Amino acid sequence: MQAYKTVLMELKRKGDLEKVKWLEGMNKRITKSQKQRIIENDNEVMQELFAPKWVSWDLIYSWATEGLEKKNCVLCGKKDSLGMDFKGKFMCSGCFIELKHKI
Repeated sequence: MQAYKTVLMELKRKGDLEKVKWLEGMNKRITKSQKQRIIENDNEVMQELFAPKWVSWDLIYSWATEGLEKKNCVLCGKKDSLGMDFKGKFMCSGCFIELKHKI
């Protein structure tokens, strides 16, 4: 189970409704561009967010990557959720970076 769901269930169990409300409203607080940067593991986004001190990077990253589907990479065959689609084919971020450095 992901860290986001675990923390959310734990806070609900403890009855800390303010924190639960904040976590459930993250879609409204974090823009799509910031979410994409979080998915790309850009830690500098934390400075832009007005997040409480109890919110960690792992918690936000877990929230952002919660619904990502994993696809098979055309080049290496591994399943990955981070990457890009090029002409209808999926290329994982590792293969893309490797290919980019070879060119």
